[in-house]
Amino acid sequence: MARAHRLQGKTSAAIAGYQRAIATLEQVRKELINGSPFTFPQKIQPLFSELFDLLLTAARGAQTHTHEQAYLKQVQAVLEQSKSAELQDYFQNDCVVPDQTVDLKRVEVATAVIYPVILADRLEVLVNIGDEVHQYVQQIQATDLEQLAKDFRYNLELDQGDDEYKEIGEELYALIFAEAESLLQENNIETLLVIPDGILRTIPFAAIYDGDEFMIQKYALATTPGISLTFPKRLDVAEAKLFAGGISHSVQGFSGLPGVPVELGKLNAHYGAEVLHNEQFSRTTIQSQLSSADYYIVHIATHGHFDSNPLDSYLLSYDNKLTMDLLE
Repeated sequence: MARAHRLQGKTSAAIAGYQRAIATLEQVRKELINGSPFTFPQKIQPLFSELFDLLLTAARGAQTHTHEQAYLKQVQAVLEQSKSAELQDYFQNDCVVPDQTVDLKRVEVATAVIYPVILADRLEVLVNIGDEVHQYVQQIQATDLEQLAKDFRYNLELDQGDDEYKEIGEELYALIFAEAESLLQENNIETLLVIPDGILRTIPFAAIYDGDEFMIQKYALATTPGISLTFPKRLDVAEAKLFAGGISHSVQGFSGLPGVPVELGKLNAHYGAEVLHNEQFSRTTIQSQLSSADYYIVHIATHGHFDSNPLDSYLLSYDNKLTMDLLE
């Protein structure tokens, strides 16, 4: 019905139809999953995406600022609902259901919340400052954006000694941040809280380049799967006790990670982190270290595997695997 109303140009009726469909789906979604890793992307995500698309289009065509804001805030609510559903389906567990609704007024002052929303024919970026949502649209096919993000990550990981990653970073900057830059400056924004979508979850926003500076040189950056899932709380790093561990050697059939020694060394030098490296990063030593002290931050630099079956998910220690049960 929602799709039929949309084709007829009956936007309000279509939106109501999608909302009813999602509400109905929530009652049976767990039974629908039935262990299939394809359920969410193939059956459920399209429903959410069609509603995003409709609401975002309606916001651009709204005749009043009040109506525009109402549509955009609906988009944010549905985005959070979609991300919660995706995590529940991925982990086959409803324990990740958020216990709070989105309340962007609780975000720290001088912070902008940024939602990049990937649609088939465009990228829409929502920037939330205070109680106001701003909408920016970039015309790019989802497949082209995916390739751009993959190229950026590949160039960062490979470190060929050239600046090609900067050029790709500038393209990403133009798509995600450039149009909102003046707004961020006008509001004296210091921190960007990004809720990434799709392929954008795989890239570090701190490394995006504006032609002169990296984003991390201009702003503090944080990413989260969703505000309602992991609401950010202020952390006093100066007082925080850190644990840092990782592997740079090639072990258990996994490749070496040559950047790990520098990474752990800087955490020790700047924050006094307790460090376990290579052979020291054994399952027994980790277990002993984490149970002997209270750490506010745990930083692990190693390989990992995350599966829809939590029993098959783990982080790699030097001699074994850190399963989800063990970490818990």
